[in-house]
Amino acid sequence: MAYVQQYSGDTPMPSPSASPSPSVGPTATADALMVVASVIMGLLAGLLLVRSLLSRLSGAATTHPTVRFFLWVVFALFLPLTSYLFSAVKNSLEEIRPLLILLWMLLAELLRKKLEGVSKINASPLQGINEQSTWDAVEQIVRIAWLGFLIYWYKIIEVEFVILWAFSVIKVAQRVAAIEVAKRSFALGENPHLIAGYMRQLSAEEAEEQQQQQETAATGEEEEEVVNNATSAMMACKYVIMGEDKVKRKEGPHGYSLQLSDAKERDKMVTIGDVWRLAASGGDALFSSERLNLKDLCLSFALYKLLRRRFEEYPSAESGRRESLHFLLCSLLGDDKYISTRDRRLAEEHKAERVFRVVEDELSFLSDYYYSTIRVTLPNLWFFLLNCVVTLVILFFCCIMFISVIVWRNILLFDQQDDSTEVPNTYELIITILLIATLFLLEFAEAVTYVLSDWVMVSLLCTYAKKPSWRRSASVRWAFSTLRRVKTCLKRPDLKFNQHSVIEPRGRTLRIFSQLVLRHRFLYVQSMLLKPMLYRPFLGVRSTPVPTEVKAAIAKYLVDSEGRGPVPRIGESVLRRNGAAAEELLQACKSDGAAETVIVWHIATCLYEMKHPQSPWLSPSPSPPQQPQQSDEHDTQANHRIAKTLSRYCAYLLALSPELLPDDAATTATAYKAAVKEIQDVILKGHDRKADDFERVIRMRKANGTAAERGAELGHQLVEAVGNEQLVWKVLAELWTEIVVYVAPSDNVKSHAQALAHGGEFITHVWALLTHGGILRWPDPPPADESPV
Repeated sequence: MAYVQQYSGDTPMPSPSASPSPSVGPTATADALMVVASVIMGLLAGLLLVRSLLSRLSGAATTHPTVRFFLWVVFALFLPLTSYLFSAVKNSLEEIRPLLILLWMLLAELLRKKLEGVSKINASPLQGINEQSTWDAVEQIVRIAWLGFLIYWYKIIEVEFVILWAFSVIKVAQRVAAIEVAKRSFALGENPHLIAGYMRQLSAEEAEEQQQQQETAATGEEEEEVVNNATSAMMACKYVIMGEDKVKRKEGPHGYSLQLSDAKERDKMVTIGDVWRLAASGGDALFSSERLNLKDLCLSFALYKLLRRRFEEYPSAESGRRESLHFLLCSLLGDDKYISTRDRRLAEEHKAERVFRVVEDELSFLSDYYYSTIRVTLPNLWFFLLNCVVTLVILFFCCIMFISVIVWRNILLFDQQDDSTEVPNTYELIITILLIATLFLLEFAEAVTYVLSDWVMVSLLCTYAKKPSWRRSASVRWAFSTLRRVKTCLKRPDLKFNQHSVIEPRGRTLRIFSQLVLRHRFLYVQSMLLKPMLYRPFLGVRSTPVPTEVKAAIAKYLVDSEGRGPVPRIGESVLRRNGAAAEELLQACKSDGAAETVIVWHIATCLYEMKHPQSPWLSPSPSPPQQPQQSDEHDTQANHRIAKTLSRYCAYLLALSPELLPDDAATTATAYKAAVKEIQDVILKGHDRKADDFERVIRMRKANGTAAERGAELGHQLVEAVGNEQLVWKVLAELWTEIVVYVAPSDNVKSHAQALAHGGEFITHVWALLTHGGILRWPDPPPADESPV
């Protein structure tokens, strides 16, 4: 090695019998902590790589913030330890240790920017690429420059180390440049601004066409027929997938406008209509394949671009317009052909599964953009290739230095001249190996995330759509099909939602240890401490896959109501539609706000379920029945699943995520705590020890009392007054579907963004679906003191 010692031969050497330095003890402890931190970092990095690979192969696009969070926590401990160790040895007589510690500090700096984004998960407002300011870039450069100063000051002129530092500078500069380019790119950072201008133009064109149609109709000429077929509506859709950044644009008082009057400029874009026309032509087997679902992937990317405007507070010109509602009801939720009554249930469930899969992919694109490092590699392919080359060079020189230290160590151990010769210990070698391995695993995970990402797939598909030579090539189609099948070779994770109930079975122990009390206290502590950190935000909360019947019920409700929502109050139309027996329950519609409505109907549903349980309530849906009696039984079981799961999910939102509901979060939390206290008091402080929980809760019923008391009264009416179990479950299923659709639209984008960072919520899927229909908020219901009759 070419290491030049900074100490002369005249430097006095310590005697072998000299007492150890008082810093040996603390230094040894720091070494042990470094090993522990390095081991944990290596294991977490390996776990992150495996999960990233599995998620990409399954078609999902999660960023796993839990793993990244704990990796960041361990890394935060690592930085002060390296500073302490370097301060302890910088003036010592050791030769190898300062070199190794500087290598650790250099590797730590390269790791730091990969993990720093975890601490910004809950940042607001959402900025995406723009979250990095000029000062962040300066900070990165200053940190790496400081390491170069330490290398120069302590005269470490190892050629390998100098080259390693130089390539580290290149890597940091490449990362800063990639983000700066992305911030100014109309395909990434400026894309919401550009899309807002494009959608404003599109809305203006549609308004002009509508006016022309009205004038044509007024003159007595034949009016153009409204497209109600889903495929035809998609073929006419002009939502852009890619290419809008290549179209000539000009700035105006209301933002950007694209020069779409020129056919050549318009042809630079790839729209949803272009993809659907290719699929409908019959000559393209790639887009027409139902198994590959490549059309829907492109649709998800186009919807992601539209939804980003709302995340970054750009106006939605199409909100509230008839064309947006037509896109939701006809294009997304419409039917391509008439289907028989016998097959309608299966067709509706298949359609609902497809729609929610499209929304899930759309939210995955959002999650990738805001909470992963993939956006750094997106501005240009050359940035990605440069990053790969620089990373390989850095790892190569790290290995060379490590091998050199090992060789030097073996030589010194074989031929030691005196006890003062410094030899790297096992701790140092372990730490070095683990840091190099951690950097390699994180870089490899980032490369896998990019190569197997749906971003690359959509980009290639848009190129395929614009190049006839690609579409004529059988090898290109085979490559696309193979890549898509590899990406979806694993079973896609089920969309899940959490379940919670205000009325839980109480334990047969002392009151202070009651399961009911401890459960609510435990959930409250988690909401304060663990929710900002964990991918699954709450421990002890049961999570279940969203039943297919729930998705189908929501899709059917939107189509049947034609996007009008609850009129005039939640549940009133449902009760009136189901006959005179259900009209006795109209008094329950008098509720102030969504929270009170959820509490009343949740308690009533729990009470009715105690008397009329269905088993098994989460079993898969049976095959389509043949007999009418079997059909009724199947419908009752499906309605039970819908009512119970949605009721408990809304109770979970009240308890642990009130910010996702349209009412004020503090008011919602107060209403929930008041209801829980009433339920706890009546269950735990009852004098009749022989009474079960149902009888205790029923005794608190009052027609005009609190929300909990009215819920008990409603539950009593369901059990006693309405004797038709099939009717009750039908009413409850339709009512809970209406409640979920009603509480989904809200203006609190930040809360949905934070939920997305922690894995997403089912209500965010419904929120996004309604947003694309131009439904941002429902009209406020009339006051509760007005009679619903």
